[in-house]
Amino acid sequence: MLPNELVDRPEARKVLAVVLDGDPGVKDELEVALSEAARFDVEVRFILIGDENESHFRDLSAAYGVARNSRELAKSVFGALEAAIS
Repeated sequence: MLPNELVDRPEARKVLAVVLDGDPGVKDELEVALSEAARFDVEVRFILIGDENESHFRDLSAAYGVARNSRELAKSVFGALEAAIS
């Protein structure tokens, strides 16, 4: 469930950046969470740490970036956010 602090914000556009260890968990649950975010007009961008599970994210309805090591993390976060506003 999305926090009210995010849902109730007055901005016309909301982007939620989620940093993950790369393990998508249960894909169906992730899609349900993405659907709920979309219902509240919240865009979701994933940033994966490591690329070993990247194939699980290719079929999701959300964009993602990959940081293959800690030095790439900031670049991946800002790249995912930049893609959201482009």
